[in-house]
Amino acid sequence: MSDILIDIFPLDVIDNVLLFLSKKALKTFFQGLTEHSILRELVLSRIYEVFEVYKLDQLVEAASLHAPVGMMGLQARDDYLTFFIENPTFVSNISDVYLLLGCFHDYKKWREIPFRSISCLVLKLCECFNPSDVPHNLKLIVLYAYQSNQMELKGWPPSLTCMTVENHTNLKLIDLPRNLKELSCLGLGGLWDLLPPKLETFRLLNIKPFASNQLLLPESLQELLISRCPASDTEELMSRLPNRLKRLNFHLCKPVSLHLYSFPESLEVLLIRCCCVTEIEMIVATLPVKLKNFQLKYRFSSKLASLQFPDSLKVLNLSECGIESLEGIIFPKCLVELELGCNKINLLQNLKFPESLMVLNLRWNKIMKVDSCEFPESLTVLNLDYNVITTIDSCEFPESLTVLNLEHNRITTIDSCKFPESLTVLNLDENKITMLDCCEFPESLRVLNLEENKVRSLKCDFPGLRKLHASNSCLTRLDGVKFPKLEVLDISTESTPSIRSMRNVKFPSTLRILRASGHCVSDFRQTSLPASLRELAIKVRGNPLRLSFPPKLRVLELTFLKKSKVALLNLPETLEDLTILNGTYTEFDWKLPYLRKLDLDFRGRVKIPPSVNNLTIVLPQDKQWREHWRNIVLTHELKYLWINEYIFQKDLDGDMFKFIESMVSMNDDH
Repeated sequence: MSDILIDIFPLDVIDNVLLFLSKKALKTFFQGLTEHSILRELVLSRIYEVFEVYKLDQLVEAASLHAPVGMMGLQARDDYLTFFIENPTFVSNISDVYLLLGCFHDYKKWREIPFRSISCLVLKLCECFNPSDVPHNLKLIVLYAYQSNQMELKGWPPSLTCMTVENHTNLKLIDLPRNLKELSCLGLGGLWDLLPPKLETFRLLNIKPFASNQLLLPESLQELLISRCPASDTEELMSRLPNRLKRLNFHLCKPVSLHLYSFPESLEVLLIRCCCVTEIEMIVATLPVKLKNFQLKYRFSSKLASLQFPDSLKVLNLSECGIESLEGIIFPKCLVELELGCNKINLLQNLKFPESLMVLNLRWNKIMKVDSCEFPESLTVLNLDYNVITTIDSCEFPESLTVLNLEHNRITTIDSCKFPESLTVLNLDENKITMLDCCEFPESLRVLNLEENKVRSLKCDFPGLRKLHASNSCLTRLDGVKFPKLEVLDISTESTPSIRSMRNVKFPSTLRILRASGHCVSDFRQTSLPASLRELAIKVRGNPLRLSFPPKLRVLELTFLKKSKVALLNLPETLEDLTILNGTYTEFDWKLPYLRKLDLDFRGRVKIPPSVNNLTIVLPQDKQWREHWRNIVLTHELKYLWINEYIFQKDLDGDMFKFIESMVSMNDDH
């Protein structure tokens, strides 16, 4: 079926589509290809573009498929080493490697593997290592040690441009490469006096007191991060910042007098987060005139109106600053993004936002009303989550708005609200809305979130809606709802009352996902589900023999109201993920060749389909463990096995029953 695409679209178009698919979706797509399909190599390259290795089986599978690997990340292990030695052809298919070498591992052995490239090498407590042995194309190396290491590290390859040094005590033994452009230092007892002349990024995290007055920062430096460093050393570095610095980041610094120092005029980004700073007015007053991004995350006592920010700012972030009022503030004229979340703001009156503003974040405040606020016509994203807003009926939103977030407020109605024609995402989760019958939604709306409300019916039109999330919203009917282009509908619930009938619901032909678990539908047999449906979660009553499902369904969660015989079900053979609750079983042929994941709670005897590699079983909570296990027929290998709350990740072969017996014995002992 997957091969049909090649007859419709060119390869470059298909490749672009593959970029948006998850690893799971890509593997499903690959399984549908024929052995000689020209799409196989293309899909494999996407699956293994970034390949994290956690066990040998992954390597065996990739080699059996002749998969071209982009970036492979793995930790050095003897069984991996043996595999690479025995499979040189597969090694040639690997473009790049991220290798972590721990203690008791000798890099010389790994050097013999003819990898095309090892761009990152992590040495953790490694005792035997010679820099001259590293690959000529190495770009990043991480040197990690908790103890004094007397090994001298010199003679790096010229390709090495990034280095991380962590928890080393004797830095005199480490010779920094001259071509280094990025250096990160963590948990060190000091620093080098002389840094590489081409260094562009320098990060200092948790450094003990050092001779900062002797440290020369190169003029090439463009980014500097200082975190958890002594205040005296931080201030010393501030007095000698290079003139080309573009990004300066302070994080979790002890009390520092930043107001006493000037910032380079070249600075474009300044971040001061969780630092104890004083004289905020003076710091803001000395900000460079070309600064584009300023973030201050610290509770200050100054009034916001007293702060004069440079007009060059594009992004201003004052989250978690304890701000109570915006009265009198003058925003930068060119501001594009304003972050004011996690403050104590309660009023939005007499504010003049810049005409350039596109993103405004006011989540986690104490705002009660927004009807008196004039938003700029340029605004595209407005976030008002987690406030105490009760109504938006008289609010005028700009016509440019595309995303409106109002989650977790106290809104009771939106009947009279006029939403902009440009709106594509509307989030109203966790409010107190009871009715939508008279609402008019714009045709541009694509995503509507109504979870955790009190809405009982949806008698309104959603002309362009693609996704409707309304779980746990007290819905009792869907009759009369019009959503002609809907693709995802989530109305699942854990409470009562619930929807009892769906026979009159007009589901669109575009619907791919319907989640309705918790609703006990009595007329499911008379309900018309579209053939396009790929995922279904439903609770039903009635004879299983009379139930029918869409022909191309891949995911099914089926809950019976009463104990029902699963063997009577006529399940579509396309299923890959199946959950059945409240079923009774006899040994039968499932006829599900593509099934990979199976979740069951059961009584009776069941034979697990041979294609399943992920099995979840909920057994009755009684003392008859052995009897229940003997009623489960497992004849093949599993990768994941969940038993009630226990998970086992073990390669289970034909001798599986012995493993289960030992597990049962363990439970009996307890």
